[in-house]
Amino acid sequence: MRKKGKLVRDHGKNTCLTDCVGKMFGIDPRRVPFFIERREGWLDRLSRFFARRGYTLEVARFKPSLLANRRRIYLVTGLSPRSRAKKWSHPRAIHHAVLYRGRERYYDPSPSAKFLRKPVWIYRAVKRAKIKETK
Repeated sequence: MRKKGKLVRDHGKNTCLTDCVGKMFGIDPRRVPFFIERREGWLDRLSRFFARRGYTLEVARFKPSLLANRRRIYLVTGLSPRSRAKKWSHPRAIHHAVLYRGRERYYDPSPSAKFLRKPVWIYRAVKRAKIKETK
């Protein structure tokens, strides 16, 4: 939903990113923040959300070889099948988020379930090790 040129949260709907993050953590997507309310800083807000749950978020350019662990769930973003733009950075590009389990397509919140036309970024949640204090 747009209001005076800015994205605002329509509390009756979720985005693909909030749906995917909710699925990753097994929580209702309505309880997941709207990370892209403002484009600036969305990745920092996403990283803090993961950090509060004990995870570090690693981000890299997409390569199929990065989907090595068959049991791990990966968040992958890229160009939506609806996007006519050929580049991620194009102003009219439509971005989309989906989940993979290893190299298998796992979850697409879009009703079409066409996943991505072109994967661009991969986000991997890594559990932070707990450090034991010695006396």
